[in-house]
Amino acid sequence: METTTDDFTIALIGDGYVGKTCVLNCLQKSTYSKNSAPNVYNEMTLEKVVGNRRILFKIIDTAGQEEYDNIRKRVYEKADIFLLCFCVADKVSYENVTSKWMPDLYSYRNKPIILLGTKVDLRINSSSTSISRERGIRLQRRIGAKFYVECSSKSGEGIPNIIEAASNVLLTSRQKKSCVVQ
Repeated sequence: METTTDDFTIALIGDGYVGKTCVLNCLQKSTYSKNSAPNVYNEMTLEKVVGNRRILFKIIDTAGQEEYDNIRKRVYEKADIFLLCFCVADKVSYENVTSKWMPDLYSYRNKPIILLGTKVDLRINSSSTSISRERGIRLQRRIGAKFYVECSSKSGEGIPNIIEAASNVLLTSRQKKSCVVQ
């Protein structure tokens, strides 16, 4: 059986310090490092096999700070999908999904989004600043994201679900584009 290869670019975006670099490191090395330094731009390649398809993901980690807007815009143009991140223990990063990041992606609204709630190991159920899974799902629906995934780089919880969701969205959209209607 012949193997088909697909190449996709994923852009990790969101506020600084929500854990994008730790997620990238976990995807790449399957390990957590609390010493991950924030960066301006970082990328890695990840390979996944789904059925008879070989998928090569280029995952680009972008800086969330305003002074790096121009670099992010260049990444947006290359991206096939966005992983829009917020920290479930940080109400401001949650609010910035709609006030900052969705307006930032307006020109790229034809590209799919997966909403990613990070640092679930820090969620405190009784805290008014923690974001519940239900609120994350409501936000996912409100912004039109294809999936909502929660994860913890520290515990590894949900990390495999990120690439699984991205594969699902990207392969489904590629199949729709290659459909011929007569």
